[in-house]
Amino acid sequence: MPDHFVETNIIIGYTVEWDRQAPVVKSYLDSLSGIDLHTSPRVLSEAENVVNERRRLAKQAARHIFQDFETGHRRPGIDEIVDFVWKKLSDCRDAAVDHVIQHIEDNEYYYTGLTQVDSRNGLQSTSDDIDDDFDAAVNIIVNIRNQNCDGFEPEIFTNINQNYNNYSVFSTIDRILSGKPTDRDILLDSYHLTQKESLSLLYFVTMDGDFLDNDSDIESCLGTVDVEHPNSV
Repeated sequence: MPDHFVETNIIIGYTVEWDRQAPVVKSYLDSLSGIDLHTSPRVLSEAENVVNERRRLAKQAARHIFQDFETGHRRPGIDEIVDFVWKKLSDCRDAAVDHVIQHIEDNEYYYTGLTQVDSRNGLQSTSDDIDDDFDAAVNIIVNIRNQNCDGFEPEIFTNINQNYNNYSVFSTIDRILSGKPTDRDILLDSYHLTQKESLSLLYFVTMDGDFLDNDSDIESCLGTVDVEHPNSV
């Protein structure tokens, strides 16, 4: 079987235990045998940025609950907290808020408890608990980067380009993908790997809809990269 290149949402599913894709990633990694895994520094940086974005939103949600949630003298149910947070974070990206909601549901005592305290010390205590959770995820990413993560040590392809304009496929891939430029560059990291290592085929393993929905066009353009969901490899 060809080598695999794992991108950001695979790293997130491995490092963030409350990520809804974590079971899929665990099953995928448990099924691997004798397959070389690759990733790139850009993937790890993007994963760290995603974790820290979720951290910021989780702490923002905690502040809203502490300051604005009206309870009277009763402790609210988790469903009420979730509905409240969705409304308060309605201007943020759904995927980011969904991640925060997963954290709230897994740690409801952090958040429902904020409705029962008046002191900002209570808010600070919850913020510290949130930091601890997200620090744990960031630390795993750091260990992956240092190739010191037991059970998950993909080879980090460091010979990447800061700009892939020199590749003839650049403009086509840029048109195919509707997401962030980082997504394009991560995909082209994998393509660049195949060119530098003379790989005839590399599985680009992802759960990102932008890649999966355009897999045929991507594969036709790149030739040496095959876009795959972790359930299918």
